Amino acid sequence: MLKSSPRTGVHILGELSGCVFNDDNLLFHDRFINILAPLIANNGLTVLDSAGHTFDDGGVTVIVALAESHVSVHTWPHDEYVTLDVFVCNHTKDNSGDAQVLFDKVSALFTPKTSSTHLILR
Repeated sequence: MLKSSPRTGVHILGELSGCVFNDDNLLFHDRFINILAPLIANNGLTVLDSAGHTFDDGGVTVIVALAESHVSVHTWPHDEYVTLDVFVCNHTKDNSGDAQVLFDKVSALFTPKTSSTHLILR
């Protein structure tokens, strides 16, 4: 029989619709990483590495590995749609509040008309 493990973190998944892409920095993965890195650091989380890709249609995929876990963003500018994923572990301290603040700040970059958020305790 498996024992249930203690909650080790929080995973916030978001779907943002009606997004605005009026900042060119949101259309290129390398520029977008330069926006994300300080937001992450200013919220008490630690960037380890990042990777991304800019697609021909202007969409980007960005993944930032954190000491605490990861952040990923996928955009579809022509559809005014963004998915955002913030997962943090609480190994040395409770990072849940930092994760929520970061999620909110990244979401605000796109000024979505509507959003759907799912919170998973892990």
